[in-house]
Amino acid sequence: QYLLYYDGAAHQTFGGRSRRGKASELDLQVEKSLSAITCQFWDAYLKNNNRSLAWLKGDGLNRYLGSAAVVKKK
Repeated sequence: QYLLYYDGAAHQTFGGRSRRGKASELDLQVEKSLSAITCQFWDAYLKNNNRSLAWLKGDGLNRYLGSAAVVKKK
């Protein structure tokens, strides 16, 4: 299980709706990064892609996000 905390993001951020009615720079950044991370996740767990799994379980995910989000892995 993976949990990502984006500082300043709201639950509806990825749904394409902003609290202010218009997507902010943060909203766009969150959507872009979550799309990329989700593709890695599906590749790892549905396609048995070892490279994607290593990226998720290793430091690839944390390096990709940098300080943009906090990652919790279970």
